[in-house]
Amino acid sequence: MKILAVNDTRAGLGNLKDTIETTGFELITASSGQEALQVLEKEYGNVSLVLLYWNEPDTDGYETLLAIKGDERFRSIPVIMLCADYYQPKEMQAFKAGANACLTIPFNQKDLAAKISETLGKRGMILAKLARISNLPTAPPVLVALLQKLNDENYTIDDLVSLIEEDVALSAKILAVANSPAYRGTSEITSVRTAAVRLGFDEIKDISMVAIISSSLSSLTIPNLGRFWIHSLAVGYTAQVLARRAGRKFPPRLKGYLFTAGLLHDLGSLVLYHLFSKEVQILYDRLPETDLTMYQLEEESLGIDHAEVGAYVARHWKLPEAIREAIAFHHAPWQASSSMKPLVSAVHLADFICNNQEFSWIDDNFPREFDSSSWELFDMDLDDVPEIIDEVKEIGQKSEIFAALL
Repeated sequence: MKILAVNDTRAGLGNLKDTIETTGFELITASSGQEALQVLEKEYGNVSLVLLYWNEPDTDGYETLLAIKGDERFRSIPVIMLCADYYQPKEMQAFKAGANACLTIPFNQKDLAAKISETLGKRGMILAKLARISNLPTAPPVLVALLQKLNDENYTIDDLVSLIEEDVALSAKILAVANSPAYRGTSEITSVRTAAVRLGFDEIKDISMVAIISSSLSSLTIPNLGRFWIHSLAVGYTAQVLARRAGRKFPPRLKGYLFTAGLLHDLGSLVLYHLFSKEVQILYDRLPETDLTMYQLEEESLGIDHAEVGAYVARHWKLPEAIREAIAFHHAPWQASSSMKPLVSAVHLADFICNNQEFSWIDDNFPREFDSSSWELFDMDLDDVPEIIDEVKEIGQKSEIFAALL
């Protein structure tokens, strides 16, 4: 993650760079307010904080602050105003305009580092740690290749088989799953092509996705890992059920993303525990004593939840925007863009249903309510609920068999 400094020529950028690197961020600069807005647009989603000098070379820093806070894309980015002491009376004006903090020039490295940490809080520091961690899992090329073809109508089962057969480990895992009690027919399946013919394009695609993703994340561990995968699989399958029941109301362009979005919706939970196991374990231990869900405890204690962390990893993996939004907003579908709302809502509802049908992976973590607008989007009524629950129970059994092979 990056910190943008709008450069005042009187300040030593060398010292700034050294200070910011100690906090785990990368320093980027702009020479004026106009350039700062251009940089924010170019680096959208990557800038965690702006250091803004009150008297920039070409633009008054206060005007730049107003421009940043007046743009809905950037207004949530924290801004620290750097003011010469004779500008100090204007600090209140800066706060009213949306500045998060002010620091008087001259300042020392320790003061700036402390102000950055204070302004960003735990959330910012967690994002900084994510940005500089060297052993964060990377997306394997076969996953990227498969994701690019999820909604390609011209992509055939032969194309998929050829892609799978290039990866020996993936082929072996698919054969193991295809010969499991969840799928096996009267005879043993001995080739990927036979598995594809017997199971069909969609099923072999979903199995491939699970095999690739579970292998990619094998270095990460979490309590109840087996249940984690059962829940993730169940949410992926249930999202498909909901979309199928919605019929024409669910956009065809998003159908190919349903299973993968459901499978990855809790990706951030794995990463959070990997990085902050002690802090996250404390939150697990608190669940029996509170009415809050896990993501609410994360937000309260860490300033960030697993959905935001998962979305960060999804960007790191360069996953499609549809999957990134499903991960980011599966607890808050009303925040999703209108074009992605049906997919995000399907994952949101699937997560709620699975958690309340004993397919949760965390004890005492049962959401009490769901977003009603998501339910209305699918135009279903209470008469549909028993049939959906019956399907989810079958899905859960299939997910348990599948997860045991991962």
